[in-house]
Amino acid sequence: MAKGLGISGILNPESIAQARGTHTVSYIGIDKIRAHDKNRHYDEKKVELLARDIEDIGLQSPIVVAVTGNDRYVVISGHRRLAAFRLLAAEGKAQFGVIPAICRTGLTAAAVEEMLYDGNLFTEMPTDGELAAQLAWKKQRLLERKAAGEMGISQALLSHYENGIREPGLAFVVKAC
Repeated sequence: MAKGLGISGILNPESIAQARGTHTVSYIGIDKIRAHDKNRHYDEKKVELLARDIEDIGLQSPIVVAVTGNDRYVVISGHRRLAAFRLLAAEGKAQFGVIPAICRTGLTAAAVEEMLYDGNLFTEMPTDGELAAQLAWKKQRLLERKAAGEMGISQALLSHYENGIREPGLAFVVKAC
C-alpha cells in the first residue's frame, strides 16, 4: 500500500494515538471539571433521560477533558454526560461523584476550542447560526496557520502580532495580516 493511503493516512494524530492506547481513562471528581464556555446549549430534558439511561446501563464512553492545571479540567466532549452525572450525584447517588475521562494534556486554548466545535458537529444538529459561527472560527484558524507557516513563525506569535502585543526586541506591530 502506498504511503499515506492507509487508514493512518486519513486519521489525525490524536485519533491514531487514542487507537494505540496512549490516552488513558482516569476517574475524576465532577467538581474538578468545568464546562467549556463556548459549548452549545443542550436540552435539559434530554439530560434527564440520559441520566436515567446511565443509571440503568452505565456510561458507554468516557468524556474527554483538557487538563488546565492544579487538578482542574475543562470538557472537550461530553458536556451532557457530565451534566447527567451531576444530576445523579445531586440526587444523592455518590457513585456518580466521579466520571471516567480521557485526559488531554498540552493543548492550546485554540486547539481545545477547535476540538469542541468539531465534536459539536456530530451531536444534535447545530442551528444555521451555530454552523456559520463555527465555519467563521475554523476559517480564521486555517488562515492563521497558513500565514504563520508562510512567515516561519508560530501561530501563537502571529496572534500576539495581530493583537498588537509588544514582543521583547521587536517593534510594536499593529496588524500582521
